[in-house]
Amino acid sequence: MAVASLEGANFKVFELYQQTMKLYVVRHGRTVDNAKFILQGHRPGKLSKEGFRQAEKVADRLKDVRFDAIYGSDLKRVVDTAKKIIIHHKAPVYFRENLRERNLGSYQGKKASEVDWNNLPADIETISEMRERVARAVSEIYEKHSQGSVLIISHGGFIQVLHAIMSDISIERFFEMKKPKNTSVYIYELNDGVKGRIILENCVKHLEEV
Repeated sequence: MAVASLEGANFKVFELYQQTMKLYVVRHGRTVDNAKFILQGHRPGKLSKEGFRQAEKVADRLKDVRFDAIYGSDLKRVVDTAKKIIIHHKAPVYFRENLRERNLGSYQGKKASEVDWNNLPADIETISEMRERVARAVSEIYEKHSQGSVLIISHGGFIQVLHAIMSDISIERFFEMKKPKNTSVYIYELNDGVKGRIILENCVKHLEEV
């Protein structure tokens, strides 16, 4: 009886291990608006020459990683970054609206220094709303690939919120976090939606020669 009980426990441990999803997250390459400190939000965004070089560098870094699926925001700056990455992979690719940057409403197209962050217009997505969106989007991906390896290509705000969730950082402390660099790589191991552990964060070692 004791042996059977031990075997059952071992099976449960093995089953839990099998439900771990390895998640790679990459921010898009530098855009023309990034260089001008212009808020992009849901605007398409255009990669600069440097941004395209960054995309090629991160693509080379990830070319030998096996992905079961690749997901990306449907905004142009992410799509153009993704195109450099996906040529090295056979995994299915999905572009999703729910992986977009924070919706900055009427602030989009303006310089960050020109807007009032203490009195946000009603058309701007709050951090609480974005946190809920990010958690739901990543949980949906986990449900489909709970035993696989997945890449998400997204935006600075999206990644910052995801990392805050993974780090168990409150909304009040959100703006204390470091902003993701262009084409930075994050790696997580998820075992229950957006719960798990952080393996790597904000790494841009592939840009050393850019």
